[in-house]
Amino acid sequence: MSVLKREKGLLTWPIGEAVMSHEIISAGMRTEELAHYCDSLRQYDWAPVYLEKEIINETEKTFIHPVTEMNEKFIVSNFVQDYHCMISEEEISNGISRHRSRKINDFEAYSRLFHCPRIYNNPVLREDVVDDARELLTGIDFDLASEGMALDWPQALGQVYSEYPERVCASLPSYDRSHAMFFDREVTLQVSLGADQAYTLIVAARDPDLTSHFDVKCKGEISSFENVPVAFYQQKGELRFYAVNFPAKSNEFVVEQKGPDGFWLNFIKILPTTDALRALSTS
Repeated sequence: MSVLKREKGLLTWPIGEAVMSHEIISAGMRTEELAHYCDSLRQYDWAPVYLEKEIINETEKTFIHPVTEMNEKFIVSNFVQDYHCMISEEEISNGISRHRSRKINDFEAYSRLFHCPRIYNNPVLREDVVDDARELLTGIDFDLASEGMALDWPQALGQVYSEYPERVCASLPSYDRSHAMFFDREVTLQVSLGADQAYTLIVAARDPDLTSHFDVKCKGEISSFENVPVAFYQQKGELRFYAVNFPAKSNEFVVEQKGPDGFWLNFIKILPTTDALRALSTS
């Protein structure tokens, strides 16, 4: 094979599975159909990749391939390639994608499924994903998926550049790089809060130095604007999430760009402060 590759200028190698079966037959060995040893082979293909947690408690006898952890291979196989994956039309229409996402029960998986065009452009399917996330997630992930404060984001984002503000301010974050908002130099985002309870601002971005590019300030009815600390609390795939807890009775906050460079945000949400979110400012 190496000689042929060099002599003929071949750009690819034969598929490994084809070579293995050919050698077995050429050697006169006995072969048997894999299907004779299981109930089905519906999860045996070159794609998509499955997670081990999807296999637990299955009742039928089967072979599952390929299997991996929650990593880039899984993301590409299920949310980029369109072959029997979680964003494929047949899998969505047959309910397979929703069934898999509930078994996986991962914040990033829900988010990527939510923003795929076949789900996002269908309000019923879109809300199904959000409902599943809010039903099954726990801890900080549950808080992050919870319903945010209703705001007139197009008006609030008047100075901020974004082609898809509805994606940046959606129920779940988008991992699409085009779904972002840009804060140019000296740009300010100013938002009014309800005075009836405490709120937490959640933002997410890819930039590991995000907090060096902006300040967050808040004020109450009789106080002036004061800086509020921005706490990093987790990374989910490519996105880093930050939280800002506003003191009770704060009724307004601003996000002010600082320094020589602008910055991008991929997600922004305002949530009622929970005990878990409040603990972030002291962790």
